[in-house]
Amino acid sequence: NRTVVVQQMLHMDTGEFLAFNAAGMDRALQTDPVLLEEFRSLSKKQRNSDEALFRFLRLYNERQPLRFPKYATVESEARSTLSRRPCAHGYHFLRSE
Repeated sequence: NRTVVVQQMLHMDTGEFLAFNAAGMDRALQTDPVLLEEFRSLSKKQRNSDEALFRFLRLYNERQPLRFPKYATVESEARSTLSRRPCAHGYHFLRSE
């Protein structure tokens, strides 16, 4: 048996997996025209380097932070146990650090 390691990027809004290569990065950066232009200005060899791919992944994640809904923990009077439910007035969004 052989093990093959495949690096991919996960688009958190759509659930789509993209190859972690220049073509996948180009597609991922479509929502950030500034980064896309900078990425496309690199030579083909530079665009395919691990250094550039990880750099643009980091830059994209810094500019488009992943946000998670915050749940309120409330004590149930009937059961005297802790339960988790969304806050009554919607979700609070936290910046992922």
